[in-house]
Amino acid sequence: MPNRTRLSVLLLISTLPVMTGAVLSPVLPDLCSAFGGGQSVETWTRWVLTTPALFTAIGAPLAGALADRTGRRPVLLGSLLLFAGSGSMGALLGSLPAITASRAVLGLAAGGIGTAATTLIVDYYDDAQSRVLGGQAAVMALSAMLYTVLGGLLTDLSWRAPFGIYLIGFAVFWPASALLPEPTPAAEPESSPAAFPFENPEGSEKSIGWRRVGILYGLAFLGLAVFNLIRVELPYALRTMGLQSGFWIAVVLSGGTVTGALASAGYDRVQARMGSRETLY
Repeated sequence: MPNRTRLSVLLLISTLPVMTGAVLSPVLPDLCSAFGGGQSVETWTRWVLTTPALFTAIGAPLAGALADRTGRRPVLLGSLLLFAGSGSMGALLGSLPAITASRAVLGLAAGGIGTAATTLIVDYYDDAQSRVLGGQAAVMALSAMLYTVLGGLLTDLSWRAPFGIYLIGFAVFWPASALLPEPTPAAEPESSPAAFPFENPEGSEKSIGWRRVGILYGLAFLGLAVFNLIRVELPYALRTMGLQSGFWIAVVLSGGTVTGALASAGYDRVQARMGSRETLY
């Protein structure tokens, strides 16, 4: 595959949006205790974990529109800096509402990173999109496990320590700036109903079957809702069961991502044999 170094940087960047929730899942019970406990504090700690996902959904389409106007590089590089700054800010703030606000900014940055990184993969690797995107999903699933375990290890030191992991955005900024050039605009490819399954039956190239898109979005929403529900509630349940170590809470949380990584790694082969619809079903 051409330019492995460039691909490695893109895959590393693709893992950063996963970090928004994975790193802090094990720290929720300690974060709640640090601010006095109680029902209202528990509610705020849950918002600390889930707010980035909400603002990622808001930031991603905005980043897509901005990338079309200004280019992929400015969106990606700006999002990396914003990600590192807003993510690590939680270690310095003294209230849960302030931490939640910083996490909202983190979500916007994560939306920009995810959109720009995936778009660059499509731009750079047009002939190997399925393989590269399947690899991207596998790396993201594996990184969710690793970031969760790392967050658990740091939780045993201090509830503030996991926020420092977000500084990786500053470290990734420099190789991204050096190795990810703005793609050269390509001629618009010829379209066909087979190539664009969301087109309407009349064959209009500009038309999109929004009902189908809505179903796909609904499935994605359901999967992410279940994923986040487990990450929000399981740490408290494990503490109630007597598991006090942040590391072992992280190990339990990350167990399910192993099968996700294996499934993503094999997606290209399964999709080639069965087709996209059959793979989904």
